[in-house]
Amino acid sequence: MYLSDAEAFERLRTRRIYDYLRMLKFYPQIMHHTVVQISGKHFVRITLWFLFLTAGTSSNAQSVFITRTGEKYHEGSCVHLHSSKIPITLSEALKRGYTPCHVCRPDRQVSPAADIPDHSDTKTDSTATEETTATQCTAMTKAGTRCKRAATSNGRCWQHQ
Repeated sequence: MYLSDAEAFERLRTRRIYDYLRMLKFYPQIMHHTVVQISGKHFVRITLWFLFLTAGTSSNAQSVFITRTGEKYHEGSCVHLHSSKIPITLSEALKRGYTPCHVCRPDRQVSPAADIPDHSDTKTDSTATEETTATQCTAMTKAGTRCKRAATSNGRCWQHQ
């Protein structure tokens, strides 16, 4: 399996964090989700190591991926990255003329409340009346029961047209 530089860096950083925790003999407690009492000296040391090891992960430059032959940029999990996956910053991709992928849409910013529609200010028009029609076929079968298929606009299914 081919790893990009970003993925290899991520794995190396994760391995270093676990190695350091194992060195402090906190690894078994952390892996079993128990509360660990940490002295002030060790807390400062762990905090500094985490800051050092995670430096550069939350940068302002969003990382996207391009392919060797494509004209679009993608998120790391996009299905279009099966053949090649070249990491690049979003600003560099835009500078080179790449456009966002229509499948993964890496240019959108997702917020937790963005997917929840707000219907509090939605007004309904009480004067608009819509006539509802049946969507079940109106034809009768040979057995004498009503057909159960979905109907088209004329009230009949494909078989009873």
